[in-house]
Amino acid sequence: MQIDRIETLTQFDQLRASWDVVYHHDPQAHVFVSWLWLRGWFELTPYRWLVLAVRPGPGSPYVAFLPLVSRGPRLAGIQLFDLLTMGGQPLAPYTGFVCLPAYEPAALAGLAGYIQQELTWVNFRMSEVLDSRLKTFLQAFPRDRFTVETSPGMPSLFIPLPESWEQYLEASLSKNTRKKLRRHTRQLESLPGFRTTEIQATTAKADIDLLLSLWQQRWGPKPMAPWLDKIFHHCFKHNTLWLKILWDGSTPIAASVGMFDHCKKKFYGFIFGGNADYNDWSPGKVTLGYELQDAIAQGCQVYDFLAGAGDYKFSLGAQERTTFNVIITPTDLPRRALNRGLFRLEHGGNILRSKLGKLKRVDRVKRLWFAGVTLIKRVQASTGLLNLLLAANELAEAGYLAY
Repeated sequence: MQIDRIETLTQFDQLRASWDVVYHHDPQAHVFVSWLWLRGWFELTPYRWLVLAVRPGPGSPYVAFLPLVSRGPRLAGIQLFDLLTMGGQPLAPYTGFVCLPAYEPAALAGLAGYIQQELTWVNFRMSEVLDSRLKTFLQAFPRDRFTVETSPGMPSLFIPLPESWEQYLEASLSKNTRKKLRRHTRQLESLPGFRTTEIQATTAKADIDLLLSLWQQRWGPKPMAPWLDKIFHHCFKHNTLWLKILWDGSTPIAASVGMFDHCKKKFYGFIFGGNADYNDWSPGKVTLGYELQDAIAQGCQVYDFLAGAGDYKFSLGAQERTTFNVIITPTDLPRRALNRGLFRLEHGGNILRSKLGKLKRVDRVKRLWFAGVTLIKRVQASTGLLNLLLAANELAEAGYLAY
């Protein structure tokens, strides 16, 4: 197997036709390893990325791809050491491989060998891998040279979709759930000023801004919001974004965003944001109903909830599958010692993030944060202040997202 290393957007653009063919024929591939999603991610990520592209020999078509990202602490602009992760992370809820089924054993072994022999790294973290071929890939790491720790990832739920909305209501929902969904929808739609809007070219910026604002009002400030803003615009530009806003006159009730994978006939529900003043009308469930209706109308065969479980998801007919997290650590003394130090730092960082996560959900903190965002927007015309604030924000994001 020949493995080519792709490290520039120009090279990646040249891969699109080959990538799309392999993606189409790979039954395990999902939207977060599609060329389109990764193109948007590679363009905005601050991390160094690369793609390992596999083909049987010189001049032959590519048969497999593995997107990777190298992260790590920097000093004077120099990355001190490499922490290898899967491409698309931390924005992608799932990761995995792209491979033609006929070439899986040889291609996965070749990828594992290349990572061991040609790349320099302290540890390799594979997070939320939704791919049953993971076991084959990990078997190619000798246990006398590498420690491989595997643990379950976040629960991952999905709904198989029938051909019509009425079929879904009758076959997938209990009588009680079906009755509640219809009642909540009827109650919300009966508001005098109720209306819905969908994202358009002329409203895309305002719609995405509103969605992210409602989302953060519900969950607190999110460091990844600027990245989501860019990836949502990228998906909208390429006709894969679904975004609906519910209104009461000029007051937003809720907004929800999802993504179509037209190749795989799947719909991915991404994030939801709601106005707390309308909680009694259950706008989250009503919006989810709209998502399911539109997904079925577009011919989707699967609705994917992405990561996270909840009783309401099972009540809507969801089934569960498993993702996995993996940490691969070389056993040589220098890297083993460095990993022990990184583990201690990470453990302390996890405790801090947990406390910050609770703090940012406090109403007073959310109000102060949004007041600060408003202030930044008002001083956009000032000469140096905006750049300073944006730089500080990027540093905060990098610190929050780094291991």
